[in-house]
Amino acid sequence: AVPTRMYLLPHLTFLDLSYNNLRLSIPRGRFRLTHLLCSSNNLEGLPAAFAGMPLRKVVLDFNLFRTIPTALLMISTLVQLYLDLNQIEDVPLTADWNHLELLSLHDMRYPHRLKHLPSSLLFAPRLLVLKLNDNEMQFLPSGIAALTLLTILHLHKNWITSLPNLASLSSLRELTLGCNRLSGAVPRDILSLPNLKSLFLLGSGLSVPSGRYTFANLTAASYEDLLCR
Repeated sequence: AVPTRMYLLPHLTFLDLSYNNLRLSIPRGRFRLTHLLCSSNNLEGLPAAFAGMPLRKVVLDFNLFRTIPTALLMISTLVQLYLDLNQIEDVPLTADWNHLELLSLHDMRYPHRLKHLPSSLLFAPRLLVLKLNDNEMQFLPSGIAALTLLTILHLHKNWITSLPNLASLSSLRELTLGCNRLSGAVPRDILSLPNLKSLFLLGSGLSVPSGRYTFANLTAASYEDLLCR
């Protein structure tokens, strides 16, 4: 276990405990910690006292979380949250994430892969980057269209069979849909996204149309990916 007195160091703001076999517990008190890195441990939960920290970046990938810890849902200062390679199957309905800009939940470990998103994601209105690839999601909720500031959306290697209208995601620059279970032509709402620069469709099941909706904004490298179906 981490010595509890460590958290009380008066100027401690950055703590990296990655690649250990840790159990976390913390004393009561006021904390200055803004960055917590605990990758590759055997963590299954976080103490409730973490909710009182002014954390901005939390990295908890490659642990044993089955749900997003309640303490994290209550940290309104969070800007970046990494929970990749855990065992999380669902995202909670609410969270106090008004400042969250990056949420990474990719590659949950079999058999506990991410399967669902809540119908509304308005608890994270400032989200810029959302990574959900390498899971078992079958559809996206229509509420994802409310995340109008999104610039990067990774959805490759899922089981997605249909997409909601994404026309409102006008800031989107990078979209990955490869290795899903989609069919038909690439939706026109995606073709019309004004800032889209990178679109990955390899193995998605979607076909590339011709004519005036031919991805004028894509870079050459991304266009090659798009055509390699």
